[in-house]
Amino acid sequence: MTKVVLPKHFSKKGSALSKEEEAKLVRYCRENGDQEASSAILCLLYFGMRYSELATMKVVDEDWLQIQSSKERLGRNVAYRYAPFTPMVKKNLPFIDFEKARNTNQRTIASALKRLLPNHHPHELRYTYVTRAKECGVNPELVMLWDGHSADKDVVASRVDRGYTDFSKEYQLKEAAKVNYDL
Repeated sequence: MTKVVLPKHFSKKGSALSKEEEAKLVRYCRENGDQEASSAILCLLYFGMRYSELATMKVVDEDWLQIQSSKERLGRNVAYRYAPFTPMVKKNLPFIDFEKARNTNQRTIASALKRLLPNHHPHELRYTYVTRAKECGVNPELVMLWDGHSADKDVVASRVDRGYTDFSKEYQLKEAAKVNYDL
């Protein structure tokens, strides 16, 4: 008889929203700006944040959002990352209230998303951000930097460049300009 080993944990991987789903979500947020979750959903979708990071975001200027990484707070030094205002963000700026987004309850976000897209969860907005940036041709190292994975030791693509590359703000903004697509 062969031994059967059961895994201790099953990882449930989500998926990026389709462009049709993204369009439906963005349309809802634009039409329902008074809803508590609308601004938060747009921030999660277009800055690639974990929803636990919403409370820490701070608009630096018209080009950058500062985010305190939730992965670094667990007993370690506080780490900040900077996500650029891409053309997709700029198209939706009139519909984003950063203060409201910062204070939105995570359950409110999850329930609003479930009503609109029942087969998706909030973390998949982060998948969508990464996917769209890569589909638009953004340097993968920058996508990792913007979403907070630049120091991920398990990501083989970044091993050579880690510690040797400092991307200028000008270059980053040039790359961010690529994130512009029709919904």
